[in-house]
Amino acid sequence: RYPDMFAAIAPRGGVSSMFKENLRNVPVWQYHGENDHPEYAHQAVSLLKNMGGDARITINPGAGAGSYDMNVIKDMRQWLLTKRRVTCPDEVCFSTFGDVANAYWVHNVTPARYGEPGRIVGRCDETGVVHVTTYNVARFALDGSSGLFNSSTNIRIVLNGKTRYSVTPGRTNEFVVQAQEKGCLTKSAGLCGGFADVVNDAFVFAYADNLGRYGEMRRANVFKNEMTGMDFFRFDAEFQLMAENALAPETCASNNVILCATAAAPGAFLTRHAAALPFSLTSDGIAIGGRTGTQMVCLYPNPMATNKYLLVVMSTNLTPRLLQMARCDVLLDGMSGSFDAAWRKLVWDGEPTENEHEHAAKHAAATPARVAEQALAYRLRTWLQQLPWGWIVPGVWLALMIGWGVARVRRL
Repeated sequence: RYPDMFAAIAPRGGVSSMFKENLRNVPVWQYHGENDHPEYAHQAVSLLKNMGGDARITINPGAGAGSYDMNVIKDMRQWLLTKRRVTCPDEVCFSTFGDVANAYWVHNVTPARYGEPGRIVGRCDETGVVHVTTYNVARFALDGSSGLFNSSTNIRIVLNGKTRYSVTPGRTNEFVVQAQEKGCLTKSAGLCGGFADVVNDAFVFAYADNLGRYGEMRRANVFKNEMTGMDFFRFDAEFQLMAENALAPETCASNNVILCATAAAPGAFLTRHAAALPFSLTSDGIAIGGRTGTQMVCLYPNPMATNKYLLVVMSTNLTPRLLQMARCDVLLDGMSGSFDAAWRKLVWDGEPTENEHEHAAKHAAATPARVAEQALAYRLRTWLQQLPWGWIVPGVWLALMIGWGVARVRRL
């Protein structure tokens, strides 16, 4: 999302991202365990190489998630220290949902339809002409003070195949490509959708009164342990827990709200605002977007403050790790979908898949047993990795030898 901030990166593991091409000008050394599904990392590295980027990958044979080789880490450290941040590349590839607008000399990129990414590619050829191609971009700007435009005369711009513009050096040059779609409710910067956008701002965690103490504690523990822990890298996260009757207008106006409820007893808040929300509760379960299910996560503008989010987690569990990655607006029994630019029509992504990584990327609803199983496995794996095996193995061998020697002495 911020490609011009880094001189180089060396990620360990990782997931698939639609913004891989943003790293066109950032050197990448990817490290991955062989048994941790490295196919997505291979795809990302191949894409960057084909674009002319500096990308490489090292696979740790027989290793799983969280593995590392200190020799490789040392080489990576030295490699990182040789890199310098690129400030004015000849070519910029940048995709954004509108939450981040600038990259290098391309500024103020605004999607025409919020909810799907806007994409812009700018390239300066050998004659000094700048070619710009856009998709789903309403407007953008070029920074005339950048070193790319240090000529004393105007520079010709070819926008989507048409030579109609020029850049005046020394100032920001605005370009309008197409009209921006709007409606009564409109996706916009800061309200462009995707579960991940909820935790990019201040938020509160609320629960329906009918859930009682058990619902409060269970969800609070999951979010406190992961949202403010090292695994989620959100030490600065603002975290408040409250019952739904404490959701005053001023609270909703300054915070996104994550509300846990059940389909059988949704609570007073959802009942009071049912007419303003895109789902309904029936005898068959939860109805939304022409489908019916029993477990749902739904992101929508808060009826009490339409410039903030309401994330409804209903009859299911959603971990912060999934929140961090998701770009969909709705999850119903494992089927993901997103609203259009006016928060009206819900477009489903397709049928659920059994592939574990695609399943995780679409954020299929997890059962409490599955969530507990994954948490236990993660803690066990982390604990085993932190053990000082370099001392344990020789120590066990020494203890066995001493025991064998004592047994021999006793026989004599």
